[in-house]
Parts: sequence; C-alpha cells; structure tokens
Amino acid sequence: MRLRVTEVVLDVVGDRPALHAYTVCDNVVVMPPYTGSAIADLYRYHAFVERFGCDPDAWLEHLRARGRGGSGDARMARWLRERMRRDPNFIDDVRRLVTATPIEETVAAR
Repeated sequence: MRLRVTEVVLDVVGDRPALHAYTVCDNVVVMPPYTGSAIADLYRYHAFVERFGCDPDAWLEHLRARGRGGSGDARMARWLRERMRRDPNFIDDVRRLVTATPIEETVAAR
C-alpha cells in the first residue's frame, strides 16, 4: 500500500525522540506489485506520449473508465504524474526516449 502522509508529529518517548506520521484512509491508493518488465514500460512510455499527449490524468481517467484503475499501467501513470510534479523537465527526457525508440520500426523488423 502507498500512503500519503498528512501530518508528522515529533514526540519524546522515554528519552528518545520519535516521529509519528499520520494519514487519512480516504487517500490510500492500493498499488499493484511492480513486475519489472522493461518492454512493458517502453510500450507504456509510448502510450503516454503518443495516445495521451503526456497527460497522466487523461491516461488514468481512460484506465478507470475501463475498470483498470489498479493495473500496472495505472501505477506507471501515477508515477509519471508524481515525477513530473517534482521535475518539470522530466517530460522532455520521456519525449526523447519515445522519439529514439520508434515502435513501428521495431515491429516491422520481425
């Protein structure tokens, strides 16, 4: 499970400091286990750029509408959304990756 911390409180227990982290139940998102497939991730990057215009929220909405809100694709979309918030230039790296690895040529080579 992945929890969003809403409050952190410093406390002293005995003579030792302790941090207590709190969250609320309505913002808990159950994440599926990561399978670690580089090929699947490559296809996900392509879908993210080419089908959803680098909009993780549009991708998540598409997945929710099809009952796949807990899938590996949703995990990737959530991760991309968070990474983009922390590093706005990250999207340029993703676009370069997709441009450098055209799927059509890879499939046609088989």
